[in-house]
Amino acid sequence: TVIGGIPNEALVDLLGIGQGWSISHVVIDIYDEEAIERIISEELEKYRLRQWRSNRASIREPRPEVWVYGNMEIHVELANHRFSCPVCGCDAKVHQWEERRYSHVKAFGCTTTIVARIPKLRCDCCRSWPQLEPGWARAGASFTIRFEKTAFSLIRNTTVSCVKDIFDITSTTLWRMIDYRVEEALTFLDLSHVFYVYIDEKSKRKGHDYVTVFLDQKGSVIFVCDGRDSNTLYEFSLWLESHKGRVDKMVVLACEDCKERNYTTVKNKKNSKERMELNKYCPFCQKHVLHKETK
Repeated sequence: TVIGGIPNEALVDLLGIGQGWSISHVVIDIYDEEAIERIISEELEKYRLRQWRSNRASIREPRPEVWVYGNMEIHVELANHRFSCPVCGCDAKVHQWEERRYSHVKAFGCTTTIVARIPKLRCDCCRSWPQLEPGWARAGASFTIRFEKTAFSLIRNTTVSCVKDIFDITSTTLWRMIDYRVEEALTFLDLSHVFYVYIDEKSKRKGHDYVTVFLDQKGSVIFVCDGRDSNTLYEFSLWLESHKGRVDKMVVLACEDCKERNYTTVKNKKNSKERMELNKYCPFCQKHVLHKETK
């Protein structure tokens, strides 16, 4: 038992740090004791109800609390002190322990911080000194993965300014978190299904400063770049090829009146050797105009 009668394994499950970790002690600085006792009693009652319904010891997912009634530091450590080298897989010894602090979702009405002892190993087989990383926080981050998931779930429905106030972090930290996850998701982007592309341009500030937006046949944005000249199509072709797309089958259709390149589509160049002509709507002429294939 650690907090208000909640078992250790239930609190570990609430934090989402896995069964390989155990809680050594908890330090709480309470502002409003009555509010904390009320929240803990509610969590304990829900935990007992779930434990009665199933054998799995778990309680509900933590939700961000706008009101903070105290600060809580949860000190955790690894339950097993036998480690394998992540480089070669041999048994490794602990060289030193490093204490790290990770911001977590507010729990029990308190600003929660997880303090973990992370080992740095010494492997005599491969002569390396690897640093272990906890599975519940990405390398180099000062917050847990559950903290990121909760923040992203709120960003979908509100602004970054509101989310940073809820979690009491800076907007720079939140934007870095978003940039990292977006770059990570783009590495798994598969554009092999793209056979039709919509192109649109938009000024991003006053003056002749434009960005070009590319959308697939479903209307999803797949690429954005600066400018609106032929270099944008070249950059898009490189992006498409790097994400399993087929550039050799795509052709660009330009308006016969204003010569603007408005559409891209797919053509079988072996069966159709003549240039494609389609009657499409031109957003610049604001009417349906004949569009011809261009280089």
